[in-house]
Amino acid sequence: MRYLVLFAGSFWILTGCITTGSLTPDVDVKPVHVNAASYDKVWKVSVAAVARRFPNVESDKAVGVIKGRDGVTYMPWLEAVGVFIRPTENSDQGYFLDVVSERRLWKDEGPDQWRKMILKEIRTKLGDS
Repeated sequence: MRYLVLFAGSFWILTGCITTGSLTPDVDVKPVHVNAASYDKVWKVSVAAVARRFPNVESDKAVGVIKGRDGVTYMPWLEAVGVFIRPTENSDQGYFLDVVSERRLWKDEGPDQWRKMILKEIRTKLGDS
């Protein structure tokens, strides 16, 4: 039993924790362009899409950043997502969205699914599919 507890404790320490601070726009992925009447509408729809899937959401409307995290930070299997919107003021030419996601363990499985699901929801709600 003692070895099991030692293994579990070591596992959590070695795998680290996930925070939203490491999420930044992915320079290798082209941002998605959406048409919308206002920055406020893009912002509200984007916050709702992240909050629907991730219970811990932090955002800064002034810089166009929304970040969501699943669960408690010290759990090693957590996921996080970030939505980056630009420009951050009303634009007749639309808006660009960068959506990135990260998974602490099993990094090869799943992160792109969050990107696709969140982008699809945002585009659908904005009528830009």
